Amino acid sequence: MKKFLDKIPVVLSSDISIFIFLFLFVYLFLIGVIGLFVPALAPSSNMQLVLGNYTNVTSALGAAISAGAATAAHTSVKRLHIKNDELQESMRNLHKKNDRLNDSINELQDKHDKVHESLENLHKKIDKISSNQKN
Repeated sequence: MKKFLDKIPVVLSSDISIFIFLFLFVYLFLIGVIGLFVPALAPSSNMQLVLGNYTNVTSALGAAISAGAATAAHTSVKRLHIKNDELQESMRNLHKKNDRLNDSINELQDKHDKVHESLENLHKKIDKISSNQKN
């Protein structure tokens, strides 16, 4: 049943359907208007009734499909907004983690610089002691 329902919009928007709708417009409306002035060209009442009902049914079907498509689009957009909000929250959390990581790296760099400075001072002292012992 779902496959059948999925094919209805495709069929209604096909070239053949559009041709049929144009034919119905010409036959029911334009020739009907001409029939008001030239009664011999007027479509029969039964033909107008049958084709008019067909037109009404296809119009109602088209409106239902349009409403269904709008509802589906709205639902899809709503889901997209929810996913976007989740993505934004994930990005905020990622930025927070990145900031903490950068802070940790800077802290480690500061400690490294202090250790390096201490080692340089130690080497200078060792060199000084060493040079004093040589003298």
